[in-house]
Amino acid sequence: MTKLTVTCAAMAAAICVTAACAQESGRIIVELANGVTMGKLTYEDATIDISTEVFNPSASVEYKFAGSPLAIGLEASMSKNDFDGEYDDGNGSLTAERKKYVAFLRLGDRDGSYLRIGYCNFKYDFSDAVIYQPDETDTDGTATGDLANGADVELCLGFPGKVGFSLALGASYFMDAEYDWSYVEIGGDSPGFHAGTAKMDAISARIRPEISFDMGGNLRLFVNGTVQASAWMIDEDDDEASPDYPGVDIYSAVTAGIRYSFGT
Repeated sequence: MTKLTVTCAAMAAAICVTAACAQESGRIIVELANGVTMGKLTYEDATIDISTEVFNPSASVEYKFAGSPLAIGLEASMSKNDFDGEYDDGNGSLTAERKKYVAFLRLGDRDGSYLRIGYCNFKYDFSDAVIYQPDETDTDGTATGDLANGADVELCLGFPGKVGFSLALGASYFMDAEYDWSYVEIGGDSPGFHAGTAKMDAISARIRPEISFDMGGNLRLFVNGTVQASAWMIDEDDDEASPDYPGVDIYSAVTAGIRYSFGT
């Protein structure tokens, strides 16, 4: 089972155990959604088109304390895309998978204005990378690593109602992320298998407008759009890190889902 599956199973178990208690002591808020992803990845002199993918699930569960603006919760999401691009002197492709897990504290109403502060783990897996150049071909490229020690903050201005509107701004920061990478070089100056590690800091910023609809019975439907940009910065104290490794990922998605509250 993947970490995302285990996380979602834990969320479901928490809902089953605490839903009855929520009727008297607070609210359990469950959110299930799926997004359509698109965007581009810019790396050095390359601009790569990202395939449009229609299965990018996310789930969250939080407990809102009765008579308090405070809530605590967990969130998990994943997305996967194929990248194809043209370079100044060649072309290439790769597959990228993103996974993000957040444990958070929220001050305010989920359907209104709030401040959310969390600890997150953001993992990238790059695989099946191929780069074609006039005198060299790189194949079987991979890069994987956990962006540990991540802090996440999100500020939202919301206007709740039968039809609600909100605009959220968020940012994440990860320090000393360690990545393992490898590829096979054919031709070129150093043919053969290459592998190594890189240590980097990373920062990510996002904006997410949303519209939601009260369907009655504690159920809301929502649609939002997200644009997120992430940048990796090389650790200048790491003598073994490749100076070519930092890059930028621009990621966007249109997401639809349901939000249901157990309790008052």
